[in-house]
Amino acid sequence: DRYMLTLLKCLLTAHAQQGGSAILLSATLPAQLRAELIAAFERGRGIAPSKVPDDLRYPLLTHVGAEVSTHACATRPELERRVEVAFLHQEAAALQQVLAAAAAGQAVCWIRNTVDDARCAYAAIRAHIPNSLLFHSRFAMGDRLAIEAQVLQRFGKASTFEQRQGQVLIATQVVEQSLDLDFDCLISDLAPIDLLIQRAGRLQRHQRTHTR
Repeated sequence: DRYMLTLLKCLLTAHAQQGGSAILLSATLPAQLRAELIAAFERGRGIAPSKVPDDLRYPLLTHVGAEVSTHACATRPELERRVEVAFLHQEAAALQQVLAAAAAGQAVCWIRNTVDDARCAYAAIRAHIPNSLLFHSRFAMGDRLAIEAQVLQRFGKASTFEQRQGQVLIATQVVEQSLDLDFDCLISDLAPIDLLIQRAGRLQRHQRTHTR
């Protein structure tokens, strides 16, 4: 958010003033934010902001030295995949998609943008799939950690076919980052493209050896 971005830019400027270097890693970084971070670092070095190459390749490495340059990074072959996108314009259609995917034995995640919407979706899903999970940021810390452990067990990298089969998770943005989760089917509310890319990173994330 803007608050954290301001802190990060101040840190980069102060660090550059002391002759330091920095590595910033982001799964999704909009071009405007990239330009702001580069300008903050160059400000600390006492130089005028450089023109940032308008490079839209992904994954991308941007190097700030005597000049700013970009370099496309190859994706490991096992991580390459094509994500098919379909639009659902009614909440009822999303609900039916979740139920159909679960009935087919898939591990499903429906990401809602608000806690209230997540709770409503969970109530609707739970009427059909009682052991579905709800995960959002309003739980007390102890409960949240317990639910997080359940989520990782069912949908994490080491989860088995038996643990994943027909399982459903209703969640908010808490599943976008940090947690290594893997779903066969993912439904998301409309969101900024960088968040959608983050969410898509939880779709068929790991190679599975089972054939069922």
